[in-house]
Amino acid sequence: MKLNNLYIYTAEENKKRIFYQLFDSLDSNNALKRVCKFCRVIKPDRSHHCRICRKCVLKYDHHCPLVNNCIGFHNYKFFFLIVFYLNIILIFVLLTSLESLSLHIQELGLEDIDSIFFLIFYLVSFISLIFSMDLLLFHIKIIYKGVTTVENLKIQNDPDHVENKHIKPETLEDSLGANAFTWFIPTCNLKFLYTYFLISKI
Repeated sequence: MKLNNLYIYTAEENKKRIFYQLFDSLDSNNALKRVCKFCRVIKPDRSHHCRICRKCVLKYDHHCPLVNNCIGFHNYKFFFLIVFYLNIILIFVLLTSLESLSLHIQELGLEDIDSIFFLIFYLVSFISLIFSMDLLLFHIKIIYKGVTTVENLKIQNDPDHVENKHIKPETLEDSLGANAFTWFIPTCNLKFLYTYFLISKI
């Protein structure tokens, strides 16, 4: 324990206090600033601390409540494929059930309880498609730009921010894999087995 200004610090609290003081004293352009003040570890380029998972995630995109996990370098392709195939399934469901829905309503009318449930199901599927298609188009856009969701927000809010200089546009290969034939298959490739992705040489 250490007594400082009438407050008793434990050894662990003292380490944290010294670390935070050192971190705050550094200039924002200093390379040492790329240390996570929560994990107290060196932050690789394009990593971000997730407050829900309480850890730094490499090439952090966002924390997804649907899969209860962070989406980052190692699982972004799989998240993208979930969204992609969700859209395919919803389009298939809407197209194949449209004829059945119209025939059902013509024969039994909207007074029938089955017709009402069928119509509600169709409307829910259509609304789900709108939201999932919007999500898919957004992720196609950021893949094309070569940024993550967090980086995209930083660029929009402050285009001249110093951290944005570390962002370098990627190709589709860096997000979905080197082999175009496996882009829409949920498999890893050599680039995903190693911690490799593009950063700026600045």
